Amino acid sequence: MPAQTSLLNEEAEIVAPGVISTAEAEEVKLAERPDGLQQVWGAVGRSGRGRLDLWERHRAADGQWSPPARLAINGSGEDFDPAFSPDGTRLYFHSDRPGGKGGTDIYVSKRLGAFGFNPPRNLGPSVNSAGDEWAPWPLANGKLLFASDGWGGAGKHDLFMGDPANPEGPRNFGPAVNGPLSEFDPTLSTDGKTLLFSRGLYGPTGEDFAVWRSEIVGGEWREARPVAIGCGSYTIGLAFLPDGDFSFSSRCPSAETGTMVIMRMSRDGLDSAS
Repeated sequence: MPAQTSLLNEEAEIVAPGVISTAEAEEVKLAERPDGLQQVWGAVGRSGRGRLDLWERHRAADGQWSPPARLAINGSGEDFDPAFSPDGTRLYFHSDRPGGKGGTDIYVSKRLGAFGFNPPRNLGPSVNSAGDEWAPWPLANGKLLFASDGWGGAGKHDLFMGDPANPEGPRNFGPAVNGPLSEFDPTLSTDGKTLLFSRGLYGPTGEDFAVWRSEIVGGEWREARPVAIGCGSYTIGLAFLPDGDFSFSSRCPSAETGTMVIMRMSRDGLDSAS
């Protein structure tokens, strides 16, 4: 089972209390545009909706942030796990909207104007399966990391490296990273050397997910090890941010803003937790 973790209070802080992290909903996974002008995140139950939606706020010319709003590209069902491409021109996410390959699929939407997005495009059968694909993490070379339970592997959700242009399908990260539990929410450091992800188990008596870390050495991923980040035993929504910070979501019963909040910390704080 995943290691229990404790919140590093001296390192991590809640992101925009009452604005992004609210008492009314559970907010998960922060995506920031590289130019710092837009933030997108996932929310469960915000504004009375019982579904998983994408929300955003953006910074105007006067430096003020807009009020949070649902993205127009949300469908009628589940839309979640946002991530900007490294150049900020595309937003990736997963969705169970009609027309997919099965379960939840990964989609991409090009930016439209300053802060809007074009209608999303399904990434197709080189990435999406009849199962559930979650949590895309796009790379500068057009490939992406993601989690799936539809491409086989060690059990439940595994982590994969995919290329929409490769008809042979994605590559499993292998036993150093994937095991019999669920691995998902991968995020890769800018230099491509550090992989973090959530690993755990959905069960009849509760959910238990912790953060794990692996480094690539000599072209191979080292055996993953747990990282002491989060509060309690449920930490997901991981993201390396463009400014060098690291973001995650954790269920913090004592947090005034709600049970699942988005937090951020410096890369130095992350490294000291490993």
